[in-house]
Amino acid sequence: MNQIIKNFTFDKRKNKEIKLSEIILPNKQDEFIKKVRTALKEEDTFPGVEESFYFSDIHSFYFTENKINILFSKYEVAPGAAGIIEISINRNNLVK
Repeated sequence: MNQIIKNFTFDKRKNKEIKLSEIILPNKQDEFIKKVRTALKEEDTFPGVEESFYFSDIHSFYFTENKINILFSKYEVAPGAAGIIEISINRNNLVK
């Protein structure tokens, strides 16, 4: 059985979908992706996946009070046995 994550993050006030590039400050995108790569390295992912991971590769995310939570579908960054991978990044000083 395959599992796929497909989520949409909306701004309820504007009734429009939010893209990650609209949220992360432009001058903080490199810092953000470094944090994502570090978090991926700590997970049971494919060897070296974090080295070839870029900002544009993030499609499924949601926010909690202090975190940006990123979801990866089965097989996207890890073996299928790992299932869906979710990482959390502290959003302080990164978002608009």
